[in-house]
Amino acid sequence: MEASTYRNHVVLCGLGRVGFRIARELLAAKESVVAIEKDPDSLFVEEMQDAGVPVLIGDARLKKNLLQANLLQARAIILATNDDLTNLDAALTSRELKPDIRVVLRLFDDTLATKVAAQFQLPVISSSQVSAPAFVAAATGRSVRQCFQVDGQTIHVADLKISRLSSRTVAALQKEYGVSVVLHKGSSGEAALPDPEAKVQSGDTIIVAAPIDRMHKLEEANRG
Repeated sequence: MEASTYRNHVVLCGLGRVGFRIARELLAAKESVVAIEKDPDSLFVEEMQDAGVPVLIGDARLKKNLLQANLLQARAIILATNDDLTNLDAALTSRELKPDIRVVLRLFDDTLATKVAAQFQLPVISSSQVSAPAFVAAATGRSVRQCFQVDGQTIHVADLKISRLSSRTVAALQKEYGVSVVLHKGSSGEAALPDPEAKVQSGDTIIVAAPIDRMHKLEEANRG
């Protein structure tokens, strides 16, 4: 009954560990969420309910459950279960019910993810594509905060402690290495949005977003 009162919300299907983290991020962003979870014994059902999220117990592939989550009034649906077929089936059913709804789809199979993204024009997140670069970066000593896909390209967000690149401006680093400096943590110890004309000093930390080849070039220059 509570879900029927929601408007302009996000329907989240799957409350496993990934779905739970997505829900927390949505709530932190002040988004309204209605969840659908097939397993009533999922570890995170009660925690989401305690956070004020309506949780419907049922199969996200069924029209009746999507309608009970008030999909027709939702702004988006995220399919984040652990089953590719369930996610794809629910995505297509959602588009059948509401053709203009934004659908975000989680898939494990890279080949299937590529085909679905092209054929159905759905934003698709491939778990292996996202996680593999993070494992490689961690194994090579990078402090990776996140990886994400933009137009088929993996963007890494990582920390870099300044040494050889001392006394360069933020703007100079961005232009020379083709990276985006997201935050700058200087001697004050506080991370702040970077001033393009501010110079980074030895011991400072910058948070950089860039493709892996540009990140590697920046790291090599910093090591000298």
